[in-house]
Amino acid sequence: MGPNPLDDLLFGPQDPCGTFVDEGEGTIVSMGACGGDPAGVQRSIKDVINAALKTPRLGECLNKIFGRGQILTNNNLPRIDTTVSKAEISRVTGVSSDATIQVPVPASGSGTILMATEMFYGPDSSSRYVQAVYIHETGNILAAQLLGGWNARPDNDPTLRNWDRDTGMNLEDCVFGGAVQHDGSVTRSPH
Repeated sequence: MGPNPLDDLLFGPQDPCGTFVDEGEGTIVSMGACGGDPAGVQRSIKDVINAALKTPRLGECLNKIFGRGQILTNNNLPRIDTTVSKAEISRVTGVSSDATIQVPVPASGSGTILMATEMFYGPDSSSRYVQAVYIHETGNILAAQLLGGWNARPDNDPTLRNWDRDTGMNLEDCVFGGAVQHDGSVTRSPH
């Protein structure tokens, strides 16, 4: 194992901008690029994942929602794909959305989170928001794998549940205390 366990265990050899080699199939899969436009934010996929994993309460909330044990490991940590536009994600989901999970979700192993290019690299998306999106969609992938569907354990708060009925919202609420907005603020009344 190299000095950074993410390099070896999560994606295989990786460049700092998020391209990884899927060693199981021997194919190179592009998962984004550095930067975007000059007004964009320099943000790497690896940094977003690392920061999300260090979010206080993540482990406690995973155990609360999914049960005790190793819920999130290097073997099932979701990948991020930033090559899709918000328009395409919104078309697929049927609602305006910055991210979604790639379907079908594998029964085990790493799923993929599709994050809109302009959201991931855009100057209007705080690092906290991007990390919250990662945690939210990770909750949906885990729910599909462990509970049979991403809507298996929606949030108990009726306001948040009416806004987003999936397990990812439940995990985001548990970790951050509500829905994280683009500017990094947290609300209990998203719109």
